[in-house]
Amino acid sequence: MTPGTKKTSNEKNGHMAPEWLRANLQTLMLIVVLAGGWIANFATLSVRMTDVEKAQGKIEQRFDRDVVPRQEQEVRDRMLDQRLGQMQRSLDAIQQELQRQRKGF
Repeated sequence: MTPGTKKTSNEKNGHMAPEWLRANLQTLMLIVVLAGGWIANFATLSVRMTDVEKAQGKIEQRFDRDVVPRQEQEVRDRMLDQRLGQMQRSLDAIQQELQRQRKGF
């Protein structure tokens, strides 16, 4: 191109894109890195939340199994209470018998 000729709009646009890209390359790279970081952070948090929900489900199952009384446990407790009552009545009867024997002597 000679010094006296004018550049056409296509020539200006053709040279402007690479110049603009070179001038803003660091900014574009920063935006890409930030976007990638946000995506990675979101994915990591999603995985952690899934793990937390699984752990919570396991804890709830253990609670239901071990802490909340089941029907068999209630039956067992009732039988133990009955047996304890029988033992207490037997002990009371023995004590009364011993008291009678002491009074008799």
